[in-house]
Amino acid sequence: MNTKSASSPRPRRRRWTILAGLAAALLAAAALAWLFRMPLAEMAASRWCDRAGLTCSLDITGLDLSRVEVEALRVQGAGGTPLEAERVIAELDWAGFASPQLTAIDVEAPVLRARFDGEDVDLYGLEQVFPQGAGEGEGQLPAVTVSNGRAELDTPAGVVAGTVDLTLQTSGDGAAEIAIAPAELVQGTDRLSVDRGTVSLLRQGEEIRGEIDLELISAALGSFQAGPTRVSARIDPGRSDQPIRAQFDLSSQALSYGGDTVTGLAGTGGFSLDPTNDEISLSNLRTALVQLTADHIEAGAVRGEAIAIDLDLAQQDEILSGPVAVSADRLA
Repeated sequence: MNTKSASSPRPRRRRWTILAGLAAALLAAAALAWLFRMPLAEMAASRWCDRAGLTCSLDITGLDLSRVEVEALRVQGAGGTPLEAERVIAELDWAGFASPQLTAIDVEAPVLRARFDGEDVDLYGLEQVFPQGAGEGEGQLPAVTVSNGRAELDTPAGVVAGTVDLTLQTSGDGAAEIAIAPAELVQGTDRLSVDRGTVSLLRQGEEIRGEIDLELISAALGSFQAGPTRVSARIDPGRSDQPIRAQFDLSSQALSYGGDTVTGLAGTGGFSLDPTNDEISLSNLRTALVQLTADHIEAGAVRGEAIAIDLDLAQQDEILSGPVAVSADRLA
């Protein structure tokens, strides 16, 4: 009796020893996982890229439960490198256990590359990561900030490049600023020489406002030729029940098409379009107010100096009509 009672605590002590050993092993595994969390995360990212048909290299410089910091990101695809970035910071929020949600992305000095073959645009395979319809019904989008970015589009005529700055809120509202770098595009006998350009986009709710300012050094596109030319335009959608309004300013030292030529051209004006029709066409115009001047014009048998043309048109009964005034110092 005494022998049995004295030996009964041993199995309990043995069980506690086993449980303590298991707990220590789990703690050691957790500690090792935490110590090696960044190399493990880099391996996971590389495997994910491999499954997507891409080759990725990156350095994870910071990783905790609410933040991931990546430097020297480089993504290679089929025939090119669609994405590089000096630094990417991702903010996480945990909706539940093992359910992290991406709430914000901050990308510094990225380079995004695409190619255009004359019909389609692709991102060297990077577009496969974002299938059509992605994000629809999948919850709130993360806020995105892109600073000091660069975009490059490889076309059959040459490379078009520019800088990009972007902010996108979780609601989908945001703004983008794009500056187009000088470019010389040549394809066959066609040639386009761009001096500079800027594009500004602003989205608020369902409305998108935009401005563009483009300066050309010269252009030769088939029968059309142009000398130094500047075009600027602004689009204001207004409310959903109001006309879409567009304004423009134009100046060109010389334009020609076939045997017709215009020199010293300057123009300004505005249009309003039917908000219920997405098509941009003459049949969709509600109003048009245009003022054009030219130093000299030759069109067929017509010759003119100091030409001025004013249009003030409005749509009535599906017909665009209104006064048109033409004046010239010399017209023959």
